[in-house]
Amino acid sequence: RGETIHFRFYTVEVVEQHVKVAKELFQLAGLQKYIEIVLLSPEQGDSLSTKLLIGSEAAIDFLFIDHDKSRYLQDLLELEACGMVRRGTYVAADNVIFAKIDDYLDYIRELASKGLVETRLEDTFLEYSLPERISARMTGNSKEETQDLLKDGIELSFYL
Repeated sequence: RGETIHFRFYTVEVVEQHVKVAKELFQLAGLQKYIEIVLLSPEQGDSLSTKLLIGSEAAIDFLFIDHDKSRYLQDLLELEACGMVRRGTYVAADNVIFAKIDDYLDYIRELASKGLVETRLEDTFLEYSLPERISARMTGNSKEETQDLLKDGIELSFYL
């Protein structure tokens, strides 16, 4: 329809080789002008908010968290503190059940109890697993036990 799409998509990587692969994929898809790949080196003191912060008005509309499981809460708090995650931001945190990311879940539910976010857990199975196809013979477990081992969830939150 001739309309111009105005958005910027940021993806954060911590492995340089992943950056190279991502660039190739984005070029193949013809999306390179919309996507910026940020190489983060936490061991060198890189800050997620500093790397992402473009200007004082920078804000995140949608944040998909699926990285170092021990950093979910830390990185969310950092993005909140600098104002990048704020009213109107959607946050999806993957693997919160399988990886037992309880500090993140406790925090986001505390925000919900204060009326600061709306949040819900969507039950899923661990990605790349098809529990109905896993043989009980291979695991030694019943189908139900195998499915329990692969249960996961994604926490979907909206900042009010």
